[in-house]
Amino acid sequence: MISLFKQQKRLQNRLSFIHQNYYKSISLQDIAESGNMSIAQCYHYFKMIVKMSPYDYLIHYRLLKSIDYLLDSTFNITEISEKVGFQNVNHYIQRFKGAYTLSPKKYQKNIEKGIYNNANSFSFFHLTISIQHK
Repeated sequence: MISLFKQQKRLQNRLSFIHQNYYKSISLQDIAESGNMSIAQCYHYFKMIVKMSPYDYLIHYRLLKSIDYLLDSTFNITEISEKVGFQNVNHYIQRFKGAYTLSPKKYQKNIEKGIYNNANSFSFFHLTISIQHK
């Protein structure tokens, strides 16, 4: 059995792969292969340590990155969805609304009004930071 430390280290490599490639079309197989893991192992490590699937993590990370673009009002929602790796703008909007309870456009308007900023985003992403720094 692999120690928890080794499992976390292997997972960190997968997280790094996602962070470096989130804007591309990547699959669970791509994530697993980036660390010489099977799909089953990769899925297991994510569920055990991050408490979500690799795909869910990828989507959440893309949503987090999209907030950076929402802060810069020079990009429209379609451009933002493409920049963060969503193949379909409607899928991006749907996932954003599911995570934040409002549309990306409404979120962007709230930023312009000073209601939101990138500092008061999601508790989920504190997990990302803590896993990376262990």
